[in-house]
Amino acid sequence: MTLSVQAIPAFDPALRESAARLAEACRLPLADPNAVQPGDLVLTVTATRLELHELGHRGRPLALDFAHLDVTSPAGRTLRQPLAKAVGFKKRSQAPSILDATAGLGEDAYLLATLGCTVTAIERQPVVAALLCDAHRRLSLVQPEIAARLTVRQGDARQLLADFNPQPQVVYLDPMFPAMNRKTAERRPLQLLRRLAGDDLDADALLPLALQLAAHRVVVKRPPKAPPLAGLPPAFSCHGRGVRWDVYPRPRK
Repeated sequence: MTLSVQAIPAFDPALRESAARLAEACRLPLADPNAVQPGDLVLTVTATRLELHELGHRGRPLALDFAHLDVTSPAGRTLRQPLAKAVGFKKRSQAPSILDATAGLGEDAYLLATLGCTVTAIERQPVVAALLCDAHRRLSLVQPEIAARLTVRQGDARQLLADFNPQPQVVYLDPMFPAMNRKTAERRPLQLLRRLAGDDLDADALLPLALQLAAHRVVVKRPPKAPPLAGLPPAFSCHGRGVRWDVYPRPRK
């Protein structure tokens, strides 16, 4: 598999220039039409959004779009949902500040921002970070008040957590779920994310860094039957459909 950048339509000079800048930022080559093969991934700059194409695959390209997430129904707005409980959300006037150190597709960061949290989302994989930044750009056009509460940063959380400022009340960790025998197939976006980022084999190292930084608690998203991150039992867990959130409160001084 190779990974490259292209513009569509290729004859548009503005799109070609954007693709060249993106390729440089992600340290990727521009796509060579004569060299690409089925299965290759191509990050594609279009007039409206950034897309990740898998050549030879008949499905839709991957473009991150938060609009499909449920944030308007009573279930989507409630502070009783497990994610809100896990981060210690009690009332909207006291929404916690959150550092999402492993943002991935950004869905949880967006949901927390819709509830009123100020969220900084860190993603170290450059292509995923670029897709997140593009989703945030488009979000600012339709939901500017939510976009203003969400910041996307590209970088390695192991380095950024060491001197992150200001101190967040909550550090949120959602490392790549370990490969396990599943009864249901992994969603297509998650399949592509795993191809890009691989398994988070160093995820255990994030937990002690997060515990040093968080003012109130660390929350770790895990599959229901997976062992706790770094083998450290949580104080308690909040359970959702097909997932659990392990909670590690900071000891009170």
